[in-house]
Amino acid sequence: MIALEEQLNFIQHVQELRGPCTDAFFRFMHWFDTGEYLSALNAFIWIGLSWRWGARLGYLFIANGILNHVMKVAFAMPRPFMVDPAFGLIHAGSYGFPSGAAQMSALLAALLIYVWKSPWAWPCGIFYFLLISFSRIYLGVHFPIDILGGCVLGLLLFALFWRYHRPIEKFAAETPNVALPAAIALFFFFFAILSTSDDYLLVIGVVISLGIYLSRKYDLYLSNRRTLGVRMYHGLVAIGGSFLIGLGIMNLFGLEGTRMLAIYALSAGWVSLFASPFCRRATL
Repeated sequence: MIALEEQLNFIQHVQELRGPCTDAFFRFMHWFDTGEYLSALNAFIWIGLSWRWGARLGYLFIANGILNHVMKVAFAMPRPFMVDPAFGLIHAGSYGFPSGAAQMSALLAALLIYVWKSPWAWPCGIFYFLLISFSRIYLGVHFPIDILGGCVLGLLLFALFWRYHRPIEKFAAETPNVALPAAIALFFFFFAILSTSDDYLLVIGVVISLGIYLSRKYDLYLSNRRTLGVRMYHGLVAIGGSFLIGLGIMNLFGLEGTRMLAIYALSAGWVSLFASPFCRRATL
C-alpha cells in the first residue's frame, strides 16, 4: 500500500481527538454509511419531493454500490483496524479501498450542488462530504487513500449522470412503457450472472423497475402540486412504511442474509409502487 506508515501516523493523530463525546458522535455518523439511511433518504425524496428524482437516486445508489463492491474485490486492500486492531472504534466488513461512505457522500454532495440553486449548496455539500469522510478515518475503518479513491469514483459517477441522464430519460420517455423496465430488469438479471456483486442490489434494481412500470401504467404517482407540509408528511409516511417493513421481517426471519434481502426488496417495492397510492388516500 502507498505510504502505509504515513497513513497510519495520520490516523493516529486524528484519533488523538478521541473522547467519550467525540466517540459517541462519530459512532452516530456511521449510520450515514448504512442501507437504512439510504433507504430512508430515497423514500423521503421519492414520495415527498419528486418520484423522478427518487427513481434517479435509486438507480444511482445501485450503480454506486455495484461499482464500489467490484473495486473493493479488485483491489482487496485492508482497513486500518485489520492492520492494527487498536485503530478500530467499530469494525466493518469487506475490504477498504475505495471508501463506500466517501464515494456515496461525494455523489450526494455533487447532486445537492447540482439541484439546489443556492449560495448555500457548495458549503453544505462540501461540509457533508468532509464530515462523513473524516468520520471514517476517525473510526479507523478507512485509510486516507480509501477516502480519495471513493471521492474520485463518486464524482466520476456524478459526471456520467450529468452528461447522460437527459438523453437516457428522453429515450425512456419515447420507449413503450413495458420495454424500458423489462430491459432494465434483464440487465440486472444478466449482471447477477456475471458479477460478484451483492445480490440485494440486483434485487432492488428489478423491484424498482417493476414498480416504475406499474406506477407509470396506472398513473399512481403523486401530484407535484402538493403543499410543502403535505410533501413532508408524505415523505415521513414513506420512511415509516419502510421502517415497519424492516421491523416486521426482522421478527419473522432468523437468517441474516434472507432477512436483509427481503427487507430491501419489500422496501423498494413499497417506495416505488405502494407508497404513492397509500399516501394519496392518507389524510392528515
